This record gives sequence, structure tokens and C-alpha cells, in this order.
Amino acid sequence: MGFGKVFAIIFGVLIIIGGAYCLFTPVETFASLSWLVGIVMVADGVANAVVWFQMRKSGYSNVWPLIGGIASVVLGILILGNYFARFAVEMMLIYMLAAWLIVGGAMRILMSMNMRTAYKEGDDRFRNWVPVLILGILILAVGVISLFDPLGLMATVGIFMGISIVAMGIGVIGLALA
Repeated sequence: MGFGKVFAIIFGVLIIIGGAYCLFTPVETFASLSWLVGIVMVADGVANAVVWFQMRKSGYSNVWPLIGGIASVVLGILILGNYFARFAVEMMLIYMLAAWLIVGGAMRILMSMNMRTAYKEGDDRFRNWVPVLILGILILAVGVISLFDPLGLMATVGIFMGISIVAMGIGVIGLALA
């Protein structure tokens, strides 16, 4: 077995361990998303500044990319360096996710009603409107529950991240052994 395969297997095992950690600490896993948001904001700000300098060299001197870049870096550093800012980002993410679930569920319910109407008018393509209605009701319910139990939604997101990471690790090992 070559060095590349051994390295990939070791890397896959480490990914699986990281995914298992996420599964056993789902709320903390969700909380780490605020760190990711802060890092991405800093990286975006630096990239905007680089774009501005390149644009300036070409004679185009619009200052907005630089202002946006500075704002992104400042806000990113604020998030990374301040617990309360990270907490605010986490709460914003969780309530945005809850709102997204509520809207998505409501849209599926409305879509199922349109499908039902089309089916009753003789269009057999829409005979499966009931599963869409049930899915819409379930998604809407999860969204509403999430508004009142944000910790539960945080844990759910963390668990799904853990499962995804474990699956990636298994895939890496599988590719290495292929």
C-alpha cells in the first residue's frame, strides 16, 4: 500500500473521529458555525480589498469594494473576538433557519392545494398531492417548534453535520481502498 493510500486512510479516520465528536456534541457543533461565519467574513473582506487594489491599478477607482471589505473584516473580527457577537450570530442563524422552515412548509402546503385542484380537474400528473401536503405540514411544524425550542434545532443541525462528516470520512477511506 502506497503512502498516498495510507495518508488518505488516516485522514479518513480523522474525519470520522471529527464527525463522531460532532454527533456527541451537536449544540457545540452548531455553535462553531459562528466561528466559520467570522472567518468567512474576514476572508471576504481581505478579498474585497485585494480586488479594490487591482481595480485601482487598472484606473477604476470605485471605493465601495474597499469599504465593504473593511466592514467585513471589522465585523468578522468582532464576531471572532466577542462571545456575545458569536451568540447573536448563532441566534440569528437559528431563527433564520426556523423562518426558512416555516416559509418552506407553508409554500409546500399551498403547492399541494394547487396540485389537488389540478388533479380534481383531471390532470393525473398531480395525483400525489397528499405526500406534498404532509411534508409541508411537517416542515411547518418543525419551523414553529424551532421558534420555541431553538436548542432543539441547534442539536438537530449539529447531528446532521456530524452524520455528513462521518459519511465524508467513510467516503475518503472507501476511495483510498478502491
